[in-house]
Amino acid sequence: MMVSTACILGANRIHRYRYASLLALYSVSEKTLQRWQDSVSEEVTKKKLGQIKERVLKPEEDLPEINIEDERTLFFDRYSGRYFRSSSIETVRKIVNDMNDRMYAEDYVSINDFYWGVGLPNVEFGGEIGWNISDGPIKIEFDSYLKDDRPVVTVNFKGLNPRSYR
Repeated sequence: MMVSTACILGANRIHRYRYASLLALYSVSEKTLQRWQDSVSEEVTKKKLGQIKERVLKPEEDLPEINIEDERTLFFDRYSGRYFRSSSIETVRKIVNDMNDRMYAEDYVSINDFYWGVGLPNVEFGGEIGWNISDGPIKIEFDSYLKDDRPVVTVNFKGLNPRSYR
């Protein structure tokens, strides 16, 4: 029994160090990306910036076929690379507002809470990624592109933290 407990504690310690390293790497990458985006937006025209943004927001690979008969708006989640449908942008904003209310009551929410709200299955590490009340309210950004001559609204979160937000 003692050996099992020691092994569990040792494995937990190793995983904590790996997780901390991953978080540090992500933090550096996020800051570098933000500096790069700020620099690009200062150097290029608004029209060119819009073209760059449109090209970046389009998914790189062909994803499964989408039911285009559905009248609801098609959304693309940048974080998970998945499509979902909702009645409107305002409906998605309401889900985020409800998450903010829950975060104020419970101190944190995860990205899987958002996915549950829009009807998507959870992602593997979605319980480890989210928002903490100390970071302020959840901020969401929408953009769009055309897929098969139909509009797709992209969803991107500001301040999504892959850290121990609990």
